[in-house]
Amino acid sequence: MPHSQPQLQCPNLRCRAVNSDRDQFCQKCGTYLPKRFLWVVGARVDNFQVGDLLEDRFLFQGPRVVFDTQPGIPLKMSVELPDTLVPYLKLFPYRLHLPQVYTLLSLGDPEPSLILLLEQAPLGSADLDPSHQGGLALGAGMPLFDAWVNAQPLRQLHWLWQIAQLWQPLRIQGVASSLLQPDFMRVEGSLFRLLELENDFRLEPSLADLGLVWQQLIPKTSGKLADSLDGLCDQLASGEVESAEELLAQLESWIENIHKAYRVKIDIATRTDTGMVREHNEDACYPADGAVTQNSLERMAIVCDGVGGHAGGEVASGIAIEALRDHLTQLPIDDLSPADVITELENASFKANDLISQRNDQEQRQDRQRMGTTLVTALSQTHQIYVSHIGDSRAYLITTQGCYQIMVDDDIASREVRLGYVPYREALLQPASGSLVQALGMASSSVLRPTVQRFLLDEDCLFLLCSDGLSDYDRIDMIWREELLPLLQGGTDLASTSKRLIELANQLNGHDNVTVGLVHCHVTRQRQSTGATGLNSAPAETSAPVDNTPPTVLPKTQAVAPDAPLDPKRSGSGFGLWILLGLILLGVGGAVAYQLGFLKLPFLNQPIADSSASPSPEPSLPDTPPPPPDLAQANKLDVLRLVSANDQPIEISVVKDPKELLQGIGGVDDASVDNPPTETSDAKIALGSTISIPSDSLVVVDGIFPPPLADASDKTAPGAPIQALRIRTCQPVEEVSEQEGTGILPPEKLDEKLEKEGADPDADSVAQLIDEKLSDENPSGSVTTPSTPQIGWVDRSKLASLVTEIIPAAQLSPEQQKACTPAPLEGKDIPAGAPIGSDPTP
Repeated sequence: MPHSQPQLQCPNLRCRAVNSDRDQFCQKCGTYLPKRFLWVVGARVDNFQVGDLLEDRFLFQGPRVVFDTQPGIPLKMSVELPDTLVPYLKLFPYRLHLPQVYTLLSLGDPEPSLILLLEQAPLGSADLDPSHQGGLALGAGMPLFDAWVNAQPLRQLHWLWQIAQLWQPLRIQGVASSLLQPDFMRVEGSLFRLLELENDFRLEPSLADLGLVWQQLIPKTSGKLADSLDGLCDQLASGEVESAEELLAQLESWIENIHKAYRVKIDIATRTDTGMVREHNEDACYPADGAVTQNSLERMAIVCDGVGGHAGGEVASGIAIEALRDHLTQLPIDDLSPADVITELENASFKANDLISQRNDQEQRQDRQRMGTTLVTALSQTHQIYVSHIGDSRAYLITTQGCYQIMVDDDIASREVRLGYVPYREALLQPASGSLVQALGMASSSVLRPTVQRFLLDEDCLFLLCSDGLSDYDRIDMIWREELLPLLQGGTDLASTSKRLIELANQLNGHDNVTVGLVHCHVTRQRQSTGATGLNSAPAETSAPVDNTPPTVLPKTQAVAPDAPLDPKRSGSGFGLWILLGLILLGVGGAVAYQLGFLKLPFLNQPIADSSASPSPEPSLPDTPPPPPDLAQANKLDVLRLVSANDQPIEISVVKDPKELLQGIGGVDDASVDNPPTETSDAKIALGSTISIPSDSLVVVDGIFPPPLADASDKTAPGAPIQALRIRTCQPVEEVSEQEGTGILPPEKLDEKLEKEGADPDADSVAQLIDEKLSDENPSGSVTTPSTPQIGWVDRSKLASLVTEIIPAAQLSPEQQKACTPAPLEGKDIPAGAPIGSDPTP
């Protein structure tokens, strides 16, 4: 009997209350309700209709999509997994790109058949029946060939790069044909994912076959990339590109060339806590607990979870942090190849393992007494992130499209799946399924197998590193939308988010130590296109270069349709040529007449006026002021120059949460941008803080709200106008350019500075500087820029009248870049408007 409205049974076996599929928590006991939409594979799938129940549990909500109405009931297959499905298990480490076996059902009526249910498939709302599309969103899964047209060249190449990365492992398992099926190839934002796998059945797919599939993308590709991709497909078809390694090398050279037009900024925060039960904290992190660093001042984050008790685990995690820090910080990371970076990450793990093992041997620790630690590391290099992993501490990738577990735990359950024995859900039911099979310090480095993955960056994203004190019981899947997604959308900051994650871990779990590391990646396209040289080796960006000339201000007139182009034969071009020739002759004649004295030009014969003389009474036309910059065109990391009327000090009301501004001005609409806020909104803003700076100061645009579209090339997608900007003050450029890092002028410039400022060069220089410092400490009515930046969200309309210039990040001078680069933050909550690094306590 068809069921139109899905009902979800509470996974708490002591409750098992029935809830609506729209409930996030059980209405009776408060347990989190997981929503599992599964992709159905089988010969008899077409026999079912939307609303049918499969095995009294799985409800069809689309032609190939079912919803698990009893997620708390353990899964155990009643039939043995066929050999044709074993590749799903052996490719478990590639779960970021591939679906996983949820269970296998055997249907006996009217004839025996198997139905495979896959989880973590790249589903989208289009996979649901139209009558169910108004309910819960499945995700952002979209066919590759549909998404290709509106994607930027960098993302298009990123998708191809991921396909090339998957080619060899899928070929080894006999399912490379999956990469030749357009219906199976989907994308979720920057990620390439497969909907299901297809067996090769003794066929041997080649790179030439892959080239034929990619040729279908060429008509959907614009600009120079189309020509380059066409040439690459010809090389694949002819066998000139013989291996996946050669293909990857070609794609990476193109990606690196295009990425020159982008800027990547990395912010890192860490925090650790003992938890609610343990007496000692055996976890460790790098940077140190509570640290927040901005703009790549730190290039890596590390999380370790020690094992072996207070006398062991705490020591082991500390040794690992120190070993990795000492090894990796000494390397010229940006000068290393990707293969070298991966090797060095592995070597750093081996070094840490050897040091912990030596400590175990010195203290004669055996078997379970040996101390060890898990390890997860994120390391940035230009436009990419490397994640290294040993043990069961986890790494997650969070984008605006979803939350993805990157690594597979090094435990017994995952080992059973990788060996092709049982699906993961069933492996979790085995005794000791969570026991570790490897960790630092437990065995020789010769048997240690670190996992290193490399991620290219083409959009803002977040990497979360955490110990199992947070990730246990699928807590990340439960909280990421409410707690982590706002960080990508500019609604919160790293310090607040890291603190909140610790609080939630203690509240929802609390049984263990908890440590988090957040790596926030900002990817911004520069305004000026770098272009590409050598099209045979790299395609260029297809967008037109930015014209930096000031725009021409046209009078506001009624729009007129353009005339049809004139026939060249009737356009009067000959008459125009005669006019041009006449003007040239007239100019030459005038010059000759002036030289012979026949022509007097009064304004050239007048003497130069003395600067002390009174101005000429002759009227002159006033200069037309240049149009003010349009803040709607401001991008993240642009620098704004703020100038007040009469050079008076500037005071700007800011808040910590941009939503307070939108509530104060009545939401997002055009009227709120053009009209000044009411007194009610002023009162709302006054609840925040105030930034005070001198006139003619620089501030950095640290955030935009509402955030811009993820793919700016999609012109048809709706985008809300900018309503609020998150600004950060810069130091005075003069101060930065004249002073060294210690804040003291070098001796050879001291006399020059004193003489320039009218001081006596023969007097005691140090005494004069002290007097000058005391007299300028806080002059009456003046405002000085704090040595540490101030930061906060401000209403765009309130800022517009102060902005005289928008400087793109790519056009900053070295002095301006230095003045606007923030110092590392300490790990405290930062109130809006307060100097960064200051004590937030009122």
